[in-house]
Amino acid sequence: VWSQWWVKYALFDAGVNPLFTRHVFYPIGVHLVSFTMLWSNAILGLPIQFAFGLIPAVNVTVLATYVLSAFGVYLLARYLLQVAGCRFQVEQLETCAFVAGAGFAFASSRMVYAALGHYTVLTTQWFPFYILFLIKTTRAAGWKNPLLAGLFAALAFYSDAAHAPLLVLFTLLYLTFEWRAVWTRAVLRRWLGMVMATALFFAPLLGPLVNEIFFSGYQLPGWGHAEKLLVDLMGLVTPTSLHPLNRHWVQELDAVRQGNARFVDVNTVFLGYATLALATLGLALA
Repeated sequence: VWSQWWVKYALFDAGVNPLFTRHVFYPIGVHLVSFTMLWSNAILGLPIQFAFGLIPAVNVTVLATYVLSAFGVYLLARYLLQVAGCRFQVEQLETCAFVAGAGFAFASSRMVYAALGHYTVLTTQWFPFYILFLIKTTRAAGWKNPLLAGLFAALAFYSDAAHAPLLVLFTLLYLTFEWRAVWTRAVLRRWLGMVMATALFFAPLLGPLVNEIFFSGYQLPGWGHAEKLLVDLMGLVTPTSLHPLNRHWVQELDAVRQGNARFVDVNTVFLGYATLALATLGLALA
């Protein structure tokens, strides 16, 4: 909420640089370029904030993550099913894609982060769009797909700079399996165009972010305690403590603080009973 308020206030009321504020850590101030600012929500929510106020803007942009997540995976699943040559009727194809979109949008992990108020983690709606146009960049000629892939990658980075390593890792994984298709002059040109488009769309934050990463001087040593947040494989099949059948949220928080919980931190990666059941059914019918 503060982030969306600050962007509007800085740009239109105070007329100051939104990347720096003395409203926090006064009077020294703090650079916000690497802070979890959710720039994409703040910018996209500006018209709503002007028309209806701050809280409606926050609520609409949060709810939009569900709609866009579902729609993005729907488009991605439908495209992949068509590329794979699945002999579905139109209704069956649409149903499968719809279920895939709903499964992603309302995944248990997303609901947990919505409850925690970690909206930067919730804003994964740009991921499926990036993946869709990444694949299309590889498979189809033209420059529309590289530009769109770059745009959605930049939107993901504007949501949270920590999304960048995730998209890079996925891209490398995709490249591992599709290197033969990528390793042609035409496709490499399109991939280069995609990278350049991402850098161009993300340019307002790219330079300041690189400077902050390498020259700020306040990074934690080693992995920066990231090892405490590693995914425990048991967590994928263990309901979170917000699950209706396992609602022990306060007790788990206390156990985490005392260091004797089931997991190092609160479990947030449960795949969900419905998702696991659908995956098992799909595997059985494959």
